[in-house]
Amino acid sequence: MSNKVETDVFPANRLRIERAYREPATLLPLTRYGRILVFLIIALCGYSMPLPNMEGGPSVPFWAQPIEVLHGVYIHEALLMIYLLHSFLNGSLYRMAVPRGALRYGLLIALLGVLGVISVFFNQYSAAYPIFDVFKALRLVLLSMFFLSMVHLARILGANVVLRIFLIGATIGGLINLYFTFRLQTKMIGILPMLFGQNGPGGALGVCIGLGALLMLIRRTRADEFVALSVLIIGCICELISFSKLGQLMALAGLIGWAGLFLSMRRQTQKHLIGFLFAGASLAALFYMQQPDLVTQIIESSTFLISKLTGEKVVDPEMDTHRLAYYYAVFDIMAGRPWVGVSYSGFADAINTLTVTIPDLEHEMNPSFANPHNAFLYYMAANGLPALPVIAALFGIFVFILWKFLTPFGISGVIIWACISVSYLLHGNSLPTLFNTEVMYIPAAIAFSRLKLDTPLFLP
Repeated sequence: MSNKVETDVFPANRLRIERAYREPATLLPLTRYGRILVFLIIALCGYSMPLPNMEGGPSVPFWAQPIEVLHGVYIHEALLMIYLLHSFLNGSLYRMAVPRGALRYGLLIALLGVLGVISVFFNQYSAAYPIFDVFKALRLVLLSMFFLSMVHLARILGANVVLRIFLIGATIGGLINLYFTFRLQTKMIGILPMLFGQNGPGGALGVCIGLGALLMLIRRTRADEFVALSVLIIGCICELISFSKLGQLMALAGLIGWAGLFLSMRRQTQKHLIGFLFAGASLAALFYMQQPDLVTQIIESSTFLISKLTGEKVVDPEMDTHRLAYYYAVFDIMAGRPWVGVSYSGFADAINTLTVTIPDLEHEMNPSFANPHNAFLYYMAANGLPALPVIAALFGIFVFILWKFLTPFGISGVIIWACISVSYLLHGNSLPTLFNTEVMYIPAAIAFSRLKLDTPLFLP
């Protein structure tokens, strides 16, 4: 019996979906070793996202943290360089087939890196670590090649396969974070320990819940269903004990997407979904039955979580003031250096000379980690006004291409599009990693891979 499943959509939308899933042109097949390398790269991208950086914190094995090969170069990026070099040497890099719109989007990513290099040139004497800033800028060029490679691979392997492998990595990373969170229990919320990593893993897994709904929508096999439901369960468990309130809001947006998808499913599929979720909840209940004073601790944990989401009016006023101060600080920086910014490692020195008061300024004293906790402000401060239209275009095109990709699926596709867009907007306004990691470029590549092929990459 085949393990393939049919997408749950209304009959009127099936023709449009088939057009959205038209087969790509003849593409270069992957060798066995090339396929293994590609799977490792995609899985490790997802795996690194929910893992905390425990530098200066509790001791955990090196594999339970994002694995750095060199300073700022992680293992999946090193493997990507090897893959690109191999593709260059065997000539397949020149024959990658991507739509023209995807090529332009990749060039936009690279342009953001070029602006970073220009900023370093003009700030080489004021930036704390100009050499590292150059590598941070060139990393965006590498990400542009990553994005184009993912578009090409999604056309070869299928959009569902690329997204499934990415979410498998994210699920495993979330499980490892949960394991060490419960084992070490450095901070507690009643019966529950607080998730390691604070905002980073919380934001990443919040986004992944929405991407799980996307995988469930475009699924083609039972494996897609299993991975989508697994990331939903693991992501929700992690978000319940996450420090990040914005991460919890991202998860809530993803759950709304799941609700919209659930309502459009066939009744039989709904029963299977409820059964899978019930089994996961039962396993969690059996685990907690071993805890002493179970009822008291559950009440304490629930009270904390409810007050966190409602008692503080969803957005903590103190944190709101803190984040608003970064807007004033970045605008002040841009007023002084509007065209080239202060480079990536110049933010710490820049805010120390401002008249704007930023609460907890001591957290921004390290030039290597100081940032405005906002991806949009991060590049405006680092690269100046020229970065503004580039990052606006990157995010705007991402939202638009997802719309084109998901609208053929009807109302469930529109709901998931809205929820994913909100999740990524929250991510960009709470973390500086929206444009300089793979978190946005995987779904963007999946959406671009469904467009009509115009011109192969690098060919005149």
